[in-house]
Amino acid sequence: MELGNWSQGKASQVKRDMTTNEHRKCIEILEEDCNDWTNVKWATALRMQFGFVARGDDVHKAQNNNFSQHSQFNFALQTKLNWSKNVRDERQCPFQIILGSMSTTFCLLLSLATCLEVRFATFGTDSKWLFAEDYSHDPDHDEEDDHAPIHSLASYSKQATDRVFQNPVFVALSRLTAGSLGMHSLRKCTASFAKRMGCSQDDIDIRGRWKGNSGGRTSTRCINPEQPHIDAKVCGHLCMEGPIKHCFKPGAEAGPAFFAEHVCPNINKFFPASSKMAETLGPALLWACFEPSVARTRIPDWLVKKVKEAYEDCRPEQFPEGANPIQRVPLVVCKVGEHLCIEELPRDGAAPVGQHPQQQQPQRSNVTHVADHVTAQLHAVKIKMASLEAKIDASYGDMKQELMAQLSVINKNITRLQLMAPRQAPAAARTMVGPRTTTAQLAKTKCLHTLWVECTHGIGGNKAAKVSFCLICFAAIN
Repeated sequence: MELGNWSQGKASQVKRDMTTNEHRKCIEILEEDCNDWTNVKWATALRMQFGFVARGDDVHKAQNNNFSQHSQFNFALQTKLNWSKNVRDERQCPFQIILGSMSTTFCLLLSLATCLEVRFATFGTDSKWLFAEDYSHDPDHDEEDDHAPIHSLASYSKQATDRVFQNPVFVALSRLTAGSLGMHSLRKCTASFAKRMGCSQDDIDIRGRWKGNSGGRTSTRCINPEQPHIDAKVCGHLCMEGPIKHCFKPGAEAGPAFFAEHVCPNINKFFPASSKMAETLGPALLWACFEPSVARTRIPDWLVKKVKEAYEDCRPEQFPEGANPIQRVPLVVCKVGEHLCIEELPRDGAAPVGQHPQQQQPQRSNVTHVADHVTAQLHAVKIKMASLEAKIDASYGDMKQELMAQLSVINKNITRLQLMAPRQAPAAARTMVGPRTTTAQLAKTKCLHTLWVECTHGIGGNKAAKVSFCLICFAAIN
């Protein structure tokens, strides 16, 4: 017997998804010299692709005026990117949240703070696009300005291809995984990572702005794409090592005006006061300037010196000199009812001796994270039970009223059937000698049928009125 030729398919030409280690190496290679703003810009674009499950053209069409402090949480940003190619109106492009990450390599808040402050300090505040540099207010250059994101995307792709994909260190790392890489591998990396972290495909579609009207489910056109809890939940999973917020340590407070005047003055100059961009990005940049390992690799030297000197001038006397005034507090994203909640993780003890708090945090926060999640879910169950009880109470009154109406009809029908049944006179009345002493009676009736039954059959065993009337007529004739 000859065995058939079994095939497992031809060699795939599709680019595979990039691993998180490869994505991390991409950022490190592009950001080797933090004093060159171009390197800072491309590394920020990589982080935005990872944080938003975005395509390259999505992030390069991002506009600066869409960034602002989150409407609910003052430690987060919000912005909007291109939703998809089949968007019909602006309601389908909601704002999305940006949270800080415990991993400094992937922290988008820190990257945006550095990128925007250096850009505005170097090239001025005449800017429309986040990454394109050839913006002009001259009406004659509007068409050229529309093509600026395309040119920026081409430069970004070339940098990634030439500097990263052909780098010997990256080539050695990529050979550990079968398959070839391309620019679309960056988006595949984020989607696969979010899936492994426990996000559903529908959740990833919300964060990644997939809205497949053609060929998709009908409900896709009906469900509002603005889902704050789902967007924040996926964002939290994409924050490598967990989401965080930057805030002052006790006794180190300097006030919001300090960020606007000394840490992010150029960001504050470009964005309107209502956006509170400097207040949100300032703590992340201040923390990085006082963290030697981060300042050396992520922040230009002139910016580190300026920020540290500015804080020393207004540092509270009781706070130690040279100490980092900012702390990073881990966060947990949960849902209470249908409302989004982002709360601090409770601190249950210090790290063991010789262990950095960042290394100890993932182990000691697991139980707290589960407890917070269970508490939020129980609260949601209570709300649903209360709503269900209210619906039952409301429907009980309607059911009772309808039942009483049906019982009333049944009682009327039974009464009518009883009146129609033939009746016999009592035995004592049949053995009586002589004329009856009782007379026929007519009761109050509600319909002609009941009146006719009483007339022909009598009431309460008495002689029927019809018979009495016939006897009277017979006697009168005789």
